[in-house]
Amino acid sequence: MTLFTLRFASCLAALAVTVPAMPAPAQTAAAAADTLQKTANATFLQPAGWALRGDMAAWVLTPPEGDFDMAIVDAPGASSADTAVAAAWARQYPGFARKLLASAAGAPKDGWDAISNFAYETTPNEKQVVQAIANHSAAGWTVVLLKGNMATFQKRGGSAYVTLGSLRPA
Repeated sequence: MTLFTLRFASCLAALAVTVPAMPAPAQTAAAAADTLQKTANATFLQPAGWALRGDMAAWVLTPPEGDFDMAIVDAPGASSADTAVAAAWARQYPGFARKLLASAAGAPKDGWDAISNFAYETTPNEKQVVQAIANHSAAGWTVVLLKGNMATFQKRGGSAYVTLGSLRPA
């Protein structure tokens, strides 16, 4: 090695900067504030910032916008997904009369032995989400009703999934 190479190498070594390790990201307040709730038949997480009203037979979760509801309703005595959904709509929204657009059975999961999805007709100008999900376990039927402004549902879909993804038989 030449003297120049040695001096150049020592200058580079002197200029070397140690980069400190980046701190781990802090847990978000929303994740820390999700709260476990339950009906008689099911448990679920209430997303942070969402209002909760109701009782042990039916809870309604509403995001800050206030124009969308997600109701979790037990349907005691229901003999099928269809009767459970009809009972849930009648309990939460008396007079509900939307035309059923489609229904489909889903695969059992997360402790539920039967899951059925229902979508209801809306007009394009309404810009509404109107759906139901019937979940069955040994304890009975629990129905999730989704009703309200489509833009809010799209905006708060991640928070809504906190609840939908956490729903389990009690």
